[in-house]
Amino acid sequence: PPGYGYGPPPGYGPPPGAPPPGYGPPQAGYGAPPGWPAAPPGWGAPPGAPGAQPPMGAPPGAPPPMGHPGAPPAANQPCGAPPGGMPPAAPGMPPGPPGGAPAAPAAQHPQAAASHQAAAPPAGTGSATGSGQQSSWASGSSAPSVTRRSLQDGVDGLLNEIRHLTAAHTSQHGGQACLEMLDLSGAGLDDTGAQKLFEVLTRLQVASKRVMVSGNGLSDAAVSALSGYLWHSPEPLWELGLADNKITDRGVEELLRCLYNHPNHPPRLPGSSGSAGGPAFPLRLDVRNNMVEDQEGLVRRVESAGGTGSVQLCATAGDGPAPAPVEANRPLPYLWVFLPRFAEQRMTQQQQHQLQQQQHQL
Repeated sequence: PPGYGYGPPPGYGPPPGAPPPGYGPPQAGYGAPPGWPAAPPGWGAPPGAPGAQPPMGAPPGAPPPMGHPGAPPAANQPCGAPPGGMPPAAPGMPPGPPGGAPAAPAAQHPQAAASHQAAAPPAGTGSATGSGQQSSWASGSSAPSVTRRSLQDGVDGLLNEIRHLTAAHTSQHGGQACLEMLDLSGAGLDDTGAQKLFEVLTRLQVASKRVMVSGNGLSDAAVSALSGYLWHSPEPLWELGLADNKITDRGVEELLRCLYNHPNHPPRLPGSSGSAGGPAFPLRLDVRNNMVEDQEGLVRRVESAGGTGSVQLCATAGDGPAPAPVEANRPLPYLWVFLPRFAEQRMTQQQQHQLQQQQHQL
């Protein structure tokens, strides 16, 4: 294995001895499930799989995923197809997750990388808008959303807003504090602010279904903090916007390893009874216009490290189409991610230097 990407890289997860302050499972009943380590382990079969525990994202008693003992060998599948094939949509099945992975050719991403315009809040939400910020929640029980295009009051002001919204929602509807969407695209969030934001959200036990932080110039350091936050969140992530930053191959691999080991990934649509046992779909991960040098090699490494049928990475040249949701009773890969426009990356400083040398020689 290479020097990074397999097993906890330096600076990620608890070091030998004791975890760093503010990291690790915050309180009992939240964060890593009982028996799981405080940070995602390396590749290979996730903890307890197969045999002792069902595959990640599968209901109790589900068969092990493809590529593990007891599962049939995986056949060649379409892009992003989960092991076992792509079944037709069941009667009454939604066409796809809202804002996530549609079954039909995908529409424009809610947050365009070039313009960093505010993504539309969930349908049916009311909102209170201010200068460069927006907060909303539905009149029903939908989780609140926070949209910012500036951080004039700093990360502390943002955290105070999140505390207020989630406390008001949980006091009225109960349940775990969760945001439908945290959209900070182009808000001027730097690495230091991102690290503080995700560490405090972990301690506050505030989960998020969609996290949009495109256009902030974030590096792998911010992705490490984000991975720690997602690892301790019991809420499955539906969509993650990281376009127009400075994330490298290393940061993307760290994030994918976290998702691979997460017990609630891949995400699911709500079931007929309102539970989270509906059709499963791939997480939409937008990492275009970063500094990923070897996109095809990264996909091959992750798929090889995760094992046959355990990883499904669907990279497309355009915005879609995304893989369709599949019935809940189908075996699922441990890692199922849709990567629109993944090949669109900016040049690193080394690549720019090489190009300048070539131009000088000509």
